[in-house]
Amino acid sequence: MRKLTLAAVGDLYIGKPLSAESDTRFLAAVQMLRSTDVRFGNLEFQLLKPGIAGAHAAPGAWAGAPETFVQEVAWLGMDVVATANNHAGDYGEAGQRSTEEVLRAHAIAHCGTGPDLDAARAPSYLDTEQGRVAFVAASSSYVGHARAGRARGAVAGRQGGAPMR
Repeated sequence: MRKLTLAAVGDLYIGKPLSAESDTRFLAAVQMLRSTDVRFGNLEFQLLKPGIAGAHAAPGAWAGAPETFVQEVAWLGMDVVATANNHAGDYGEAGQRSTEEVLRAHAIAHCGTGPDLDAARAPSYLDTEQGRVAFVAASSSYVGHARAGRARGAVAGRQGGAPMR
């Protein structure tokens, strides 16, 4: 069996370009993160294409950044991010779709949100030289409109996050 190293970090709440950071301790932490085979973190903000407005309700603050901030997530070396969290609904369905599309365009896998409940609960797979790794994410803290809904027959489900309830 081949050894696989995985680094998991907490919330990625990026409000400024990290790639411009010069603090040696921070850069050493980033280098350690990048030295692993697989990197996973919680994307605690939405990656927003132009024109996306905040939802009618958010848990205290709307956590979003321009879609270009995906480059900072990639700079960190993130392979997979969880998108189910208390900020998943801050920009409604449009914000979630934007985030998912931007991540896919930059080859960063995500788990925890999707076009319906089954998709939001589905694992995201990452194939590595050491083997395949599966990731799932769910949130116990969310506003009601951010929760994914199940598809029923010809009726589409609701875009949202995988709830723990």
